[in-house]
Amino acid sequence: MRGAEFLEELFADQLEKKLEEGLQKGLQQGLQQGLQQGLEQGLEQGTRQARLEDIRRILRWRFGAIPSRLVFLLERLTAAQLEPLVDEALETPDLEHFEARVSTLLQSDEA
Repeated sequence: MRGAEFLEELFADQLEKKLEEGLQKGLQQGLQQGLQQGLEQGLEQGTRQARLEDIRRILRWRFGAIPSRLVFLLERLTAAQLEPLVDEALETPDLEHFEARVSTLLQSDEA
């Protein structure tokens, strides 16, 4: 093997190893980021569902049946928006006031 061919082969091997290492590192980082993001989204969704169920349970206990339009509006809210509504569900004088509060939250989110 001539010197130039040897160097070409050596550099090709080194380049291939570096590419493999970079690819593996990139895949590991991507997997870790994806896993972290999935866990965060799962936690957010679980918290949201728990708050939504808490609010429904409180409203049913206090007022009986919940109008479907109110359920629809509640389902459009995020976990952060639902959080203060748990206390509000306990204190609201009636479903009309509560629905107005939910509508206000949705409108402020759209603005």
